[in-house]
Amino acid sequence: MSCENRTEVDVFNHFAHDQGGVADVLPKQDHGFIYNRNLAYLDGHI
Repeated sequence: MSCENRTEVDVFNHFAHDQGGVADVLPKQDHGFIYNRNLAYLDGHI
């Protein structure tokens, strides 16, 4: 999934968590030009 900016990534991750997913299953990655957060869906897929 691609987002336009860091805020969209954070909102998406929080929304997924609020729906029962697991947020930040891996450490956040911020390389300046790219920002990455991982989540696990309800069925366990990352």
